[in-house]
Amino acid sequence: MKSIEKTNSYMNKELEIAQKQLKEFKKFPSENPNPILRFDSDSRLVYNNSASEDHFIYDFNLEEKIVVDPCLQRILSQAKEVNNSHSHIEKKNGRTYSIKSKYVREIDVVNIYASDISEFVRRVDENEESLIQLKNEIQKQKEFYEFILNNFPADIAVFDKNHKYVYVNPRGIKNKKVRDFIIGKDDFDYAKFKNIPEDFAIQRRRIFNSIMRKKTFVNWSDYNIDSEGKREVIQRSMGPLFDEKGNVKYVIGYGTDITKRVLTEEENQMLSSVAKSTNNGVLVVNMNRVITWANEALLERTGFRLKDILGKPSTYFRMLGSSDNALDELKKAMDKNENKSVELFYESRTKKEYWVDLSVQPLFDQSGNQTGFMFVEFDITSRIKNEQTIQNLNANLENLVRDKTAKNIALSNSLRDQEKMVTIGELAAGVAHDLNTPLAAIKSGAENIKYILMNLFKKNFGHCTPNEVEFALNRIAFQEPQLYIGGLSMKNESKNFELFLEENYSDYNKEDRSKLACLFAKNRISLSEKDDILYIMNAKNPIQFLELYNNLSVTLSFLNTISNSGDKASNVVHDLRSFIKEKKNTKKGLVNIHSNIKTVLNIFNYNLSSSIELKFDVDKDIEVMGYDVRLFQLWSNLIKNAIECMDDSQTEKKLNIISRSSKKTFSVTFENNGPMIPAEMSEKIFDKFFTTKGAANGSGLGLSIVKNVVQEHHAKIILISNEKSTQFKITFNRAK
Repeated sequence: MKSIEKTNSYMNKELEIAQKQLKEFKKFPSENPNPILRFDSDSRLVYNNSASEDHFIYDFNLEEKIVVDPCLQRILSQAKEVNNSHSHIEKKNGRTYSIKSKYVREIDVVNIYASDISEFVRRVDENEESLIQLKNEIQKQKEFYEFILNNFPADIAVFDKNHKYVYVNPRGIKNKKVRDFIIGKDDFDYAKFKNIPEDFAIQRRRIFNSIMRKKTFVNWSDYNIDSEGKREVIQRSMGPLFDEKGNVKYVIGYGTDITKRVLTEEENQMLSSVAKSTNNGVLVVNMNRVITWANEALLERTGFRLKDILGKPSTYFRMLGSSDNALDELKKAMDKNENKSVELFYESRTKKEYWVDLSVQPLFDQSGNQTGFMFVEFDITSRIKNEQTIQNLNANLENLVRDKTAKNIALSNSLRDQEKMVTIGELAAGVAHDLNTPLAAIKSGAENIKYILMNLFKKNFGHCTPNEVEFALNRIAFQEPQLYIGGLSMKNESKNFELFLEENYSDYNKEDRSKLACLFAKNRISLSEKDDILYIMNAKNPIQFLELYNNLSVTLSFLNTISNSGDKASNVVHDLRSFIKEKKNTKKGLVNIHSNIKTVLNIFNYNLSSSIELKFDVDKDIEVMGYDVRLFQLWSNLIKNAIECMDDSQTEKKLNIISRSSKKTFSVTFENNGPMIPAEMSEKIFDKFFTTKGAANGSGLGLSIVKNVVQEHHAKIILISNEKSTQFKITFNRAK
């Protein structure tokens, strides 16, 4: 009996499940234009309508009735976990679907209701793009108008109908913090913020209310005293701005500084008052230099009546015995609208002779426009007569002294000129020698920059993004330029980078890794700069990026070299001129030895880097009291001689520049592995015009200049030469 009951119970449950499944299937009309699908507990497709076969089955790879698409697997899994309806947006094969999943717990299936919304998404994207373009255009217009207002030569403020600030330009309020604060506030808030009286705010509110009532502009002037006690006059104007319906939308106010114009008006008024009451003669002419007015003092002194001179040119008055140069100076000053004073000899209408100090200055009207000129004459007759008396008394004494000293002066001048001509002749040869190096550096630098720029525009820029160019410029700008090191140092650094790239970027072929390693070393980028290396390796084209970086870095180095070389050449010329004028050659001061030598190395950088291994180990802190331009000549001649003496060397060329310090002195040694200097030449090598290079290549002044510079700086130089190397060691006293 119990067995039958269990069997009936089981059949009833099966019947109930079957009824529910039937009920659920009725929810899947095959006529639905959107895809509808059902998946069982094993994620197998058990039902799909005809609409799903258009694209959905293919897009989600359901031809075999098995779910293999990761997106669809995730949707089915989430539907069972959430146990509720869940919506998704998925893109497949260029189509966009809106998918709603529903888990039916009673029969353990997942229903999928999908809609192809590709057209809707496309329209939304088009609308969004249009909105973005419109937004960008509006932003450009906003930036344009703000630029105009921010750079307008007047302070401008815009208010809403409640007298609240909606805009103020930087000329109105210079402090950005205060400018940001005032937006949305009024003048009373500004007074509280600045802790100043509200008088001006009350006045502005009255003006604002009047404008809102009458809908017209109001003009007034503000008179202020600045923090330095100077007067400031601002011409202000405020008025309404109307919308398309004729209603007041905003109120604009602007102010223009008219302080200069007001001061000019007041000055002209004061001058007019003074001119009428002064004892000095005053004459006024218009822009055509025709007389328009004269005061009583001038008329009385000259013997003219006002009606006799009105409308006459300013040259009407006779200036007897006056210097033509003085009159020309007056005319030139008037042509340039400048003030000028000259002394003139004058004869009145009654034949009375006298001297005047005559001044001329331009006159302006209330608008700041020039209206003419004003002449003011001061009677200096008494002073001139006294000077003439003193000159006559001194004349005999001066003649006597002049006669007795003439022979001595002539003899002294002759001897001095002869000595100076000899010295100038020597200096001229030295100047020609010293100018050759910086001028050659300038020429070489300019040619290299031209070549590099052609490479940048033809090759590098096209392979690099703007961000990469900006990165390179920033890195070069904020890092001190490092001297390029060639030879073994270059090889060692390049080899280390090759190992690093082989370990971390094995996807690059060996040739590209070799190029990259060489460029990293050439650009003085250390393996410790991991962030920069990562950025470079992630660039659009790392090789082109590093070549661009190198070209920009070398360009900056050449520009610095050109600038420094120009300064050095200028100083050499200045030395010669100073000597001729019997002034000190150069200004003495503390000179940093490391920096001074480094400037010279930059000049010879191309020669050094191409064939010479350089070791530059000079203390950055040692200084000497001396002449910068002269020390430049010292180092340049030593380096130039080292390069030239190694030209024919078949071995690896080396140049070492090393400093050594003690408590009282420091030394700088220039060592090269060129040929040995014979003992007999060592004794003459510092003599002027002695050269081993021949007339075509050497002037014989290089090491002579070295010796002179060393002596000028109270230093010592010794030459040590053997078969292995040649050393020039200069020892300086420490600067106190």
